Amino acid sequence: RRREKVELEKRSLEEQLRGLKKANTQLGHKLKEEAKLRIRAEENSNACDEKVHTLDGRIAFLLNRLQLDEETISEQQEEIKKIDSQLQSITHRCETLQGKLTQAEESCRATDAKLATSQKQLK
Repeated sequence: RRREKVELEKRSLEEQLRGLKKANTQLGHKLKEEAKLRIRAEENSNACDEKVHTLDGRIAFLLNRLQLDEETISEQQEEIKKIDSQLQSITHRCETLQGKLTQAEESCRATDAKLATSQKQLK
């Protein structure tokens, strides 16, 4: 009887051992899967960090370029104002000189008419 009890206990312990081994194997697989998932998550996180870094660099470049473009536009607008001012000044001067030319032409015509009259009288 004692032997039967020992055998029974032995079988019971062996079943428990098999159950524990099976549970241990399942836990091992589960841990491996979780480790793989953590590694993938870490890799994805690193890839995202790299993309953010790259995009930050692009944004900084574009903002710098935008600032340079705005400065160039501002400089061009100042140059346009200067040229416009010069154009207005030259236009005013041309109008003044045109008026003087018209007066000189009229004066020349009057002088020519007087000269023609004087020549007729001399003949």
